[in-house]
Amino acid sequence: MSPSDIIVGLYNDTIKLNLHFEWTNKNNITLSNNQTSFTSGYSVTVTPAASNAKVNVSAGGGGSVMINGVATLSSASSSTRGSAAVQFLLCLLGGKSWDACVNSYRNALAQNAGVYSFNLTLSYNPITTTCKPDDLLITLDSIPVSQLPATGNKATINSKQGDIILRCKNLLGQQNQTSRKMQVYLSSSDLLTNSNTILKGAEDNGVGFILESNGSPVTLLNITNSSKGYTNLKEVAAKSKLTDTTVSIPITASYYVYDTNKIKSGALEATALINVKYD
Repeated sequence: MSPSDIIVGLYNDTIKLNLHFEWTNKNNITLSNNQTSFTSGYSVTVTPAASNAKVNVSAGGGGSVMINGVATLSSASSSTRGSAAVQFLLCLLGGKSWDACVNSYRNALAQNAGVYSFNLTLSYNPITTTCKPDDLLITLDSIPVSQLPATGNKATINSKQGDIILRCKNLLGQQNQTSRKMQVYLSSSDLLTNSNTILKGAEDNGVGFILESNGSPVTLLNITNSSKGYTNLKEVAAKSKLTDTTVSIPITASYYVYDTNKIKSGALEATALINVKYD
């Protein structure tokens, strides 16, 4: 009753686990006359496997898999068991599947003895991926009132770009895969009335801000009225591979004139929230 190890691959083998099986009773079991049952437990120790470890059983793109023949009891002689074990190892080293090698092993033991084996279902539930945004402050250079455009237009000078940075945790395996879908969007309570793209702040002085992503205006979710939706700044599908643990989303802020009749000099300030939605 010797210990054994199995390498299991999960999520397209980006996570590899070493399962070490060991019988509680490591000695041979001897049944007395008329004894028809016995109890023999085993333990499973799970540890991370090396990234280059050869996978014996793969769950494909999922996190759950049935492992056939994880433990086997046989009344075969020690020489038969030894020969079957060698054949089993050679089978695996030869590149055949785990199930094929297990069946070959059981058949070798069953030629002149009784064999009993059982299976194990492994379900791996990783901690879900989270991506936390850093605070971002975009400060525009002052602009002379004389250089502001007409109502309904964006200023063509003194725009500035900033980067929304998301710091992600609990990525899967060696390839930094996400465990769930994520969407990034902005929301605000500082929006111009009847607009989901113009930030005006507390001062109603005819000038606000417009945010752009990839050259297009960003629609922000109105915190007080969510009926108009929002621009999806970034979408990361579940099982996506990230090249780094951070995600960067460039965004550009510009002055925007919404009413030339109200323009007056002074400081402007508006706030938007960075939201990460998970599915």
